[in-house]
Amino acid sequence: MASAKYSFPVPNNLYAEQAVLGSMIIDPDACALGLASLTENSFSGIDPRHILIFRAIKAVADRRDPIDVQAIINELINAHCLDEAGGNAYLFELLELVTSPDNVDHYIKIVSDQAVLRDFLAKMDEAKDLYTKTGEFKDIGEFLSKYSQEFMDIASKRSVGEFRSAEVVAKTVEKILEAQSKRSQNGITGIDTGYVYLNRFTHGWQKGNLVVIAARPSVGKTAFAINLAVNAAKKTNKPVAFFSAEMPAEQIMQRILSSEAHVSGDDLLNPMYLDQRKKAQIAEAVRRVSELPIYFDDTPNLPLGELVAKARKLKAAHDDLGLVVIDYLNLLSTEHLESRALEVQFISKSLKELARSLNVPVIALCQLNRDADNNPKGVPMLSNIRESGAIEADADLVLLMYRSDYYSNNGGKKGGTEIGAKLQESVDAASSGTEDKASMSVTEINIAKNRNGRTGIVYFLFSKSYSRFDTPEADMLKQIMSAKNEPTEDLED
Repeated sequence: MASAKYSFPVPNNLYAEQAVLGSMIIDPDACALGLASLTENSFSGIDPRHILIFRAIKAVADRRDPIDVQAIINELINAHCLDEAGGNAYLFELLELVTSPDNVDHYIKIVSDQAVLRDFLAKMDEAKDLYTKTGEFKDIGEFLSKYSQEFMDIASKRSVGEFRSAEVVAKTVEKILEAQSKRSQNGITGIDTGYVYLNRFTHGWQKGNLVVIAARPSVGKTAFAINLAVNAAKKTNKPVAFFSAEMPAEQIMQRILSSEAHVSGDDLLNPMYLDQRKKAQIAEAVRRVSELPIYFDDTPNLPLGELVAKARKLKAAHDDLGLVVIDYLNLLSTEHLESRALEVQFISKSLKELARSLNVPVIALCQLNRDADNNPKGVPMLSNIRESGAIEADADLVLLMYRSDYYSNNGGKKGGTEIGAKLQESVDAASSGTEDKASMSVTEINIAKNRNGRTGIVYFLFSKSYSRFDTPEADMLKQIMSAKNEPTEDLED
């Protein structure tokens, strides 16, 4: 298609322009990158709606207001050009075209390259017109030098080989940090874990991250994952997908109700013996939990491809999908490969790609092998992740769970950290004579890998009766850690 502005077919890629604009509206990081890399002139003008929408996005960003589709609509209304920009329908169409905002840099490059090509061809037209009008040049060398330099200046705008200057990258990061600071609460830039000390290390579950939670059987990883899913739904009111290949959804819900109602799992299994107070607690828990946007899939032996398809379908239905939880990785199946290690490697890589393509955190539970039992004090290490080292390599975060009573109750050695042992003593003393004493267990979660942050140990109190994880009292934990000369900065408010 030609334009009156040019004497040649105008180079353009309308799909790339749409992908960039849709990504900028959906994701603050993509928006920061787009604003740092593009201008209005980057868009071809073949579809004039795109320039109007980009101008609106920039105007909202310049005011330092949060960017979303409603903010862009309001800006276009104020500029009296909403209909000219395609109206509400076209803006939502742009959002639907985006498969993943993580790919925005690819489309920015396409848009930029088309703009460079337009400038190059326009400069060629200018040189041709000048020659046509003048006929001959008094100084051909001066003419060639002038336009050679201008052609070189235009070509230099192209990011050959994907290189970007330090200035461009620094300004992009500055905009990303600015966007994160606006949406950060108490240092949380991702999905709230629901646990203040865990948030200090993770800053919440981050978009596009694969989080692996590994433990030996019966340590409590499913219960912990359920707590995390409920916390995410409560804290953000964003949809959470929970894939359970091991346990029916009804049993998961029983655990959730037990935790929320503070009624033991045994009592839930024997409802005829419940008193009126506990029945009322359960009824109230049912009411609260029913309002949570959690979606369960309990298909046994779920094929990996089906899980990915279902997650994408849920994302399409709920664009604000906040978290995906998979219980657990080792039970997923895929096409038969040469070995189980290669199969797990493929599954791990696919889950990481799923996190990035959906732009949501994915938490996958994983088994530890029996070698963990032979470690000093039975404390698990990264090398104990079962079946494939690829899981460790692909994960952005790896959390290793440890409970000393898991070993002592099974005739094994009692270990863990001294702080954990002292904390267990304090908990036992505080709960002496109560119904929770036998079921309250200190759980140590070692953040053994954190691609973008610190590693360390976070302590939890696990009530086995309620399938509930809680944070120890700060004063109690601080006193124990101080006695062991351990830093207590993470316990400060």
